[in-house]
Amino acid sequence: GSKICQIGKHYWWLPTMGDLALIHHHFETINLALQRIKDAGKQPVSLLQRAGYWSCVEGSGYGAWYLYFGDGNRGSYGKVDGSFRVRPVTAF
Repeated sequence: GSKICQIGKHYWWLPTMGDLALIHHHFETINLALQRIKDAGKQPVSLLQRAGYWSCVEGSGYGAWYLYFGDGNRGSYGKVDGSFRVRPVTAF
Protein backbone atom coordinates (compact mmCIF):
# COMPACT_ATOMS: atom_id res chain seq x y z
CA GLY A 1 0.00 0.00 0.00
CA SER A 2 0.85 3.61 -0.30
CA LYS A 3 2.54 5.45 2.53
CA ILE A 4 0.83 8.72 3.40
CA CYS A 5 2.79 11.66 4.74
CA GLN A 6 1.59 15.04 5.91
CA ILE A 7 3.14 18.24 4.57
CA GLY A 8 1.57 21.30 6.12
CA LYS A 9 -2.20 20.83 6.15
CA HIS A 10 -2.17 18.35 3.24
CA TYR A 11 -1.66 14.59 3.05
CA TRP A 12 0.42 13.31 0.11
CA TRP A 13 0.96 9.81 -1.27
CA LEU A 14 2.52 8.01 -4.21
CA PRO A 15 -0.20 7.63 -6.86
CA THR A 16 -1.94 4.40 -7.83
CA MET A 17 -2.00 3.32 -11.47
CA GLY A 18 -5.55 4.72 -11.62
CA ASP A 19 -4.30 8.09 -10.32
CA LEU A 20 -1.52 8.11 -12.94
CA ALA A 21 -3.97 7.21 -15.73
CA LEU A 22 -6.19 10.13 -14.69
CA ILE A 23 -3.20 12.51 -14.62
CA HIS A 24 -2.09 11.23 -18.06
CA HIS A 25 -5.60 11.75 -19.46
CA HIS A 26 -5.66 15.37 -18.19
CA PHE A 27 -1.94 16.04 -18.82
CA GLU A 28 -2.35 19.32 -20.75
CA THR A 29 -5.00 20.75 -18.40
CA ILE A 30 -2.92 19.95 -15.31
CA ASN A 31 0.21 21.47 -16.85
CA LEU A 32 -1.74 24.61 -17.78
CA ALA A 33 -2.87 24.97 -14.15
CA LEU A 34 0.66 24.30 -12.86
CA GLN A 35 2.06 26.90 -15.28
CA ARG A 36 -0.43 29.50 -14.03
CA ILE A 37 0.59 28.81 -10.44
CA LYS A 38 4.26 29.07 -11.45
CA ASP A 39 3.67 32.31 -13.38
CA ALA A 40 1.84 33.84 -10.41
CA GLY A 41 4.96 33.25 -8.31
CA LYS A 42 2.91 31.75 -5.50
CA GLN A 43 5.20 28.76 -5.01
CA PRO A 44 7.85 26.77 -6.86
CA VAL A 45 6.20 24.33 -9.25
CA SER A 46 7.55 21.74 -11.66
CA LEU A 47 5.48 20.84 -14.70
CA LEU A 48 4.66 17.27 -15.67
CA GLN A 49 7.07 15.76 -18.17
CA ARG A 50 6.45 13.25 -20.98
CA ALA A 51 8.36 10.66 -18.98
CA GLY A 52 7.79 7.57 -16.85
CA TYR A 53 6.29 7.99 -13.37
CA TRP A 54 6.33 5.42 -10.59
CA SER A 55 3.12 4.26 -8.96
CA CYS A 56 2.70 2.82 -5.48
CA VAL A 57 1.77 -0.57 -6.96
CA GLU A 58 4.37 -3.29 -6.59
CA GLY A 59 4.68 -5.77 -9.43
CA SER A 60 6.82 -8.05 -7.28
CA GLY A 61 9.34 -7.76 -4.47
CA TYR A 62 11.73 -6.52 -7.15
CA GLY A 63 9.55 -4.33 -9.36
CA ALA A 64 6.86 -1.68 -9.30
CA TRP A 65 4.39 -0.42 -11.90
CA TYR A 66 4.94 2.81 -13.84
CA LEU A 67 3.06 4.81 -16.47
CA TYR A 68 4.81 6.69 -19.26
CA PHE A 69 3.13 10.06 -19.84
CA GLY A 70 4.51 10.30 -23.40
CA ASP A 71 2.38 7.52 -24.87
CA GLY A 72 0.42 6.02 -21.97
CA ASN A 73 2.51 2.85 -21.95
CA ARG A 74 2.58 1.06 -18.62
CA GLY A 75 4.58 -1.77 -17.19
CA SER A 76 6.48 -3.15 -14.26
CA TYR A 77 10.17 -2.43 -13.85
CA GLY A 78 12.90 -3.04 -11.30
CA LYS A 79 12.77 -0.55 -8.45
CA VAL A 80 16.57 -0.39 -8.28
CA ASP A 81 17.19 -0.32 -12.04
CA GLY A 82 14.41 2.05 -13.09
CA SER A 83 14.97 5.78 -13.17
CA PHE A 84 11.44 7.10 -13.44
CA ARG A 85 10.01 10.24 -11.89
CA VAL A 86 8.00 10.43 -8.68
CA ARG A 87 5.00 12.74 -8.44
CA PRO A 88 3.16 12.66 -5.11
CA VAL A 89 -0.58 13.40 -5.23
CA THR A 90 -3.06 14.85 -2.77
CA ALA A 91 -6.82 15.27 -2.63
CA PHE A 92 -8.28 18.73 -3.01
